[in-house]
This record gives sequence, C-alpha cells and structure tokens, in this order.
Amino acid sequence: MSSFLKTTSTLLAVIASAGSVARPCSAQASQQSARPGFNLFTAQQDVDIGRQSAIEAEKQLHLLNDPNVDRYLARIVPKRAARPAPACRSAA
Repeated sequence: MSSFLKTTSTLLAVIASAGSVARPCSAQASQQSARPGFNLFTAQQDVDIGRQSAIEAEKQLHLLNDPNVDRYLARIVPKRAARPAPACRSAA
C-alpha cells in the first residue's frame, strides 16, 4: 500500500472514531460529579510525568509531520468539535 493510502486510511479512522472517543458518555457523567480529592503527586511531579510520557510516546509511536494533513485537520476538527455530542443512553 502506498504511503499516501496508509496516511489517508489512518487519518480517516482517527476522524471517524473522534466523535465517540472525544466525549464518551461515562466521561461526561464523571465530569459533572468530579470533586477535588486525594492526589499522590505534586503539580511539578504531574508535569514531569507528562513530559516523560511524551518522550516515551514519541519513541514508540509514528508521528505524522505532513503540512497537508495539518491544514486538513485544522479545517475539519473545529467543525466536528462544534457539533453536539450524541445523546448518552443508559444501559437500563
């Protein structure tokens, strides 16, 4: 498969799943009831862990540096994000 087709198919898969992944029903419910609580890490430790995780992710994941894809996403992501999330259905 050509590089262009791989990139396109991966991009389409990411976009198709973005709506359901970006705002899952359980996350919406937990955000409404979230309260500050016990945290094992200081703010600086959180920052350090995030930076280290980013370094590890960049080593393990193929990052796409394509200005055409960047422009495309910059155009469509705000449109998708502006749409309301689908209604959550209870399991009952």
